[in-house]
Amino acid sequence: MRSIRRWTYALAGCAAILVAVTEYGHATPAMGRRMGANCATCHFRPAELNVAGKDFLRRGFRFEEVPTPDIAPGAERGEGEDQRPLTLTEIVSILGEHGFEADLDGGSAFEGGVFELVGAAAVSPEFSLFTEVEFKVEDEEVEVEEFWGQWTSATEGNYWTARIGQFQPLLLLTNQSGGPRISLSRPEVYSGRAANGNRFRPRNRLRGLEIGRMCGDLYTYFGIGNGEGQNEEDNHMDIYATTELNLDENGSSVGFWAYFGETPVDGEDGTFTDDFHRVGVVGNCASERTKFTGALLWGENDSDPYWNGGKLDNHGFFLMGQHLCSSDTAVYARWDDFTRDLPGVSPSARNSSSRELDTDGITLGIQWWPSTYIRIVGELQFLETNGEDDDTLAIAFQWAY
Repeated sequence: MRSIRRWTYALAGCAAILVAVTEYGHATPAMGRRMGANCATCHFRPAELNVAGKDFLRRGFRFEEVPTPDIAPGAERGEGEDQRPLTLTEIVSILGEHGFEADLDGGSAFEGGVFELVGAAAVSPEFSLFTEVEFKVEDEEVEVEEFWGQWTSATEGNYWTARIGQFQPLLLLTNQSGGPRISLSRPEVYSGRAANGNRFRPRNRLRGLEIGRMCGDLYTYFGIGNGEGQNEEDNHMDIYATTELNLDENGSSVGFWAYFGETPVDGEDGTFTDDFHRVGVVGNCASERTKFTGALLWGENDSDPYWNGGKLDNHGFFLMGQHLCSSDTAVYARWDDFTRDLPGVSPSARNSSSRELDTDGITLGIQWWPSTYIRIVGELQFLETNGEDDDTLAIAFQWAY
């Protein structure tokens, strides 16, 4: 307990120093260079989109009534105007992260670092492309996080859109899931897996096709494809659907998400098929400087037949509050709660700790962006799973160009 207090005081001291020496950072990397926009145009804070940023993302990296962003600077944005080719720095952003993590009850370590290439562009009035490739220095791994092409029917009023490739539902992406470099930790209910060996988690990417319809302030998507753990020997198609209603000019919204999947899982006596589902309500309430985001998710998985089968419940929620202390500093706090049934336990023990794994706790963080391309984040996380503590301090230096 003494070590926890010591780390808490240390982080509080760092936070005070950061707040005292803040200065404003303006544009995002490639998007800002191409569109001539500053951070506040699309972001509540770095990596946290506002209503304009969400709309820009849904339209395939376009603002409303702007068919393609490659018109020469100073030209009127209308038909027949001369256009110029996009330059590489207007398409590609380079991101990096270097971090330190300490177990408050044990050791600590500096991480090897992560390097990313992110490419995004509206290449014509109808088509846009996106790719995100991650290089993990310590593990010497290269992983394609997202890779998709998008068609958009119009840049004004109501429109249809379609994505094909590997992607995450936008409802979760824009409500505290995010890409791998956006936050140090994500809500447990988004990242947690069932206890039966199924590797699915709500923030997983789907490899397939997504169709969307934007009608006023209502956004609806339907996706079909293969989820994680599936390959050429298991071509079952998972499906998901989301709908989101924008409530005000600050981007407050409420949405519904549902996912139905089937995947092979290694059991005690061979492979079995897990026919599972997840559903949930996701939303946020935002003002100019404060934002609250939350989600309530629940669902079922199949248990290993070796343990007499049956259904395994999974449910949980998170609630997060964020506040802009100044133009370049934000603080946040999140409460997590995620519970999943354990296989091979008698239903009569359903309400005991032997039947379930229950993870809950609080995350406290501060974010400071001293310039356009630099961000420093510190997080204290106090989680508990069935009485076992997992308390950590994480500090990350993130940069982008």
